[in-house]
Amino acid sequence: MREVLLKDYEGEYVTLYDSVGDMFIVEKDDYEFIKEASDNGAVIYGAKVKGLILDDCFLNEALVDFISDYYCAETGEDGVDNLDFESESFKKAIGSLGNWIESLGDYNKLYETDEDIKIIV
Repeated sequence: MREVLLKDYEGEYVTLYDSVGDMFIVEKDDYEFIKEASDNGAVIYGAKVKGLILDDCFLNEALVDFISDYYCAETGEDGVDNLDFESESFKKAIGSLGNWIESLGDYNKLYETDEDIKIIV
């Protein structure tokens, strides 16, 4: 494990464990909060992106599942096989949702503790 001063840490977020073990992902620029937590016994590590909350695979599965469930609930039958999920219009819908997800930026990222980097305040 290497120790890095907060001001020299290159990541955008840190992982903060307070004195009771609760974890918080905090923007590294929130110096006052991090300093106060550190003074109160918090341990601070780096944070790394674990993955995305929403991705292309999620989109396709979620949209197909949603449409299938809705269709069955409204019609009382399982006629989803008659719907064309390979059509250009469906692909455009997936593309539009993909653009929206990209616009989420950091709000779409899952972070985890990078225990290889301990942050010193």
